[in-house]
Amino acid sequence: MATSLNSLRKKATATCLDLWSTIFQNKKYRGHNFLLLQNFNRGIIQPTYAKGGSWLGEVSSCLLVFTRMCRSILRHAPIGSYFQRFNIDESHRCECGVPLQTHDHIFVACRKHKLLHDDSRGPKYIGELWYFPDTNLKAFAQQTPGPAPEGIG
Repeated sequence: MATSLNSLRKKATATCLDLWSTIFQNKKYRGHNFLLLQNFNRGIIQPTYAKGGSWLGEVSSCLLVFTRMCRSILRHAPIGSYFQRFNIDESHRCECGVPLQTHDHIFVACRKHKLLHDDSRGPKYIGELWYFPDTNLKAFAQQTPGPAPEGIG
């Protein structure tokens, strides 16, 4: 039956995904900070709701890695460029001494992290992005504050 609840749900979902895929091609909509990942056919990973989505089902088993992956995809991580962009009173410097810690620096140049490649590019595929925070435990992680000063807490 074409008007069953299941068929209406499928049609609504397909419409949403088609619209999102079309709009997402517009850089103004997606923003310049979004990390685009490719599938193995060299196309940009498209959203899907089936089997946990495009990549969520593959990486959700480790919450800490998943969190840092999301931060790197959205470029919404507690690093120098984020602090600068949102005028947060935190250091913009990287631990390695570079004046402005950026996503690109973390992925391709930082001496404090095990880098993906020698060809100065960041991750292109979901597996590469999973590997990076999994092997670099401090990458895109919230810095833990030191002990509270005497008399506080």
